[in-house]
Amino acid sequence: NTDINNMKENDWVLYDTTATQIVFVPSHLVAAIDFRPILAEHIALKRKITVVCKEVEDLSKEFLGSYALDIGEGGVIAMARVNDGSFKGKGAVSLGIIIIDRAALAEMLDNYLPRYPRGNLAELLSEITKDKGSYTRYCHFYNGYARSIDSFQHYMDYSFELLNP
Repeated sequence: NTDINNMKENDWVLYDTTATQIVFVPSHLVAAIDFRPILAEHIALKRKITVVCKEVEDLSKEFLGSYALDIGEGGVIAMARVNDGSFKGKGAVSLGIIIIDRAALAEMLDNYLPRYPRGNLAELLSEITKDKGSYTRYCHFYNGYARSIDSFQHYMDYSFELLNP
């Protein structure tokens, strides 16, 4: 659960662990992702925040409610907007998977929670990265199968898609 207040209430997960990185994965995503190479890249490049992204064929029909992304130089996420179906054509979307440095997340919750007391982790990161000199979100493109169950129709379509590869 990436609800900010829920994370703060259960912050023992941040402080009572030896893990240096935390991976958040949404429940509405259908994908078979090996996180080991993505995590290795995140650590090797000394990134604090990595968002796993995908290029989709039609933003007006896929990953509705997810974040449509503008990716800048070096894989930096320059802009994130909720995909309300009004975007046309190909584009990058967040899969909702966030890899984040544990110490950085603890610092963010301590420093930013009073300013952004509601919302979820993606919204918090969007606000934090607007602050000059704070954290940068990087995109890692995933090229495998991934579907977002964002409607009953997509649930049906993607279920049959999996049954008839």
